[in-house]
Amino acid sequence: MQNELATLKEKIAKLENELLFYKHPTNISAEGKTVIVPAEIQPLFDIAQKTVSDYFQNLKLEPQQGTIEINDQRYVLIRASALSVDFLNSIQNLYADRGETEALAIGKNLLFDLAHTLGINDARNFHHKMKLTVPMPDLCILLTPAGLL
Repeated sequence: MQNELATLKEKIAKLENELLFYKHPTNISAEGKTVIVPAEIQPLFDIAQKTVSDYFQNLKLEPQQGTIEINDQRYVLIRASALSVDFLNSIQNLYADRGETEALAIGKNLLFDLAHTLGINDARNFHHKMKLTVPMPDLCILLTPAGLL
């Protein structure tokens, strides 16, 4: 009986710790440098790293609701391979009647268009949410080799 009680108390403690994690996840921060760039543009990347880190500080995981929120925006958690290898394999199977090469090309084009569209919309949302003042096209010009000259 004592042994069962000790085991139950241990399980309860473990579940309470897990619940605390889901209610208050650990801070997400980028320790150290996330990229290696030439010294003359490092300050730009330091600012970008801080901005991105700040964006992800407000993380809420609510498994009982099935939600993930970052900075008051709902996110979807998806395995990386579901949008890469698995995706391409599925598209190849769907378009198998067109031949392996064409089916793969269709999959790659769909994946590119999907990633491009999601990336643009996420970048616009991030830019708006973080109240960034440098317009994105101007920032891209600053970061290109021509912009560094």
